[in-house]
Amino acid sequence: MSENEQLKHYKLGDEKSVFYIQDFITAKEHEELIKNIYNQEEVKWTQLSNRRLQNHGGIPHEKGMIAYPLPKWLSSVSNDLVKQWKVFGEERYPNHVLINEYESQQGIMAHKDGPVYEPIVCILSLESGIIISFRKEDEKEHSFSVYLEPRSMLIFTEDIFDKYLHDIDFQDHIHINQEQNILNLDQLEDIKIGDVIPRKRRISLTYRIVKKTINKSKWIRL
Repeated sequence: MSENEQLKHYKLGDEKSVFYIQDFITAKEHEELIKNIYNQEEVKWTQLSNRRLQNHGGIPHEKGMIAYPLPKWLSSVSNDLVKQWKVFGEERYPNHVLINEYESQQGIMAHKDGPVYEPIVCILSLESGIIISFRKEDEKEHSFSVYLEPRSMLIFTEDIFDKYLHDIDFQDHIHINQEQNILNLDQLEDIKIGDVIPRKRRISLTYRIVKKTINKSKWIRL
């Protein structure tokens, strides 16, 4: 991702390819997204052992994703990422949105997003806050963390995408401590070292570009 003048002001600490934007969407937009996520009769949740999810745009696959248009209610965030923040470059739009629902004790194991995606990840958080932690692939200890507030956008790319794993723990509370190295701690008005915060349900919307896609009509003809 080429640096742009607006986004660089939201860079976290010394990490050149991690950006955090508070209040990326309004409270009204937040409620509209929640309403649409839970009012989708045509969309079924996929239940996993530690969370459930929705795929929008298709199911990513190394051989190619059969591409479907994203729902219109997801387009406002896409448009802002592209037109206002120029995250994906010149008029390149995300073609896949993964919606994860985490209950209070649910998280996700350390992982990388993988080579099927362009190396740019945009995570919009809804409903409640959480800590996402990063560590280098060949290390056991976390290098840094970010506290994701409701309505915030986290963007990471380049070396953080390629060389770091990220995870969310499986505790029913968040204990804020110095060892976590929370890069945006100074931006959190009501949160400080030593706080213990009960976890509630959190929803994340992850916007990405799947590199290889297959047009639906072409797939049907085959």
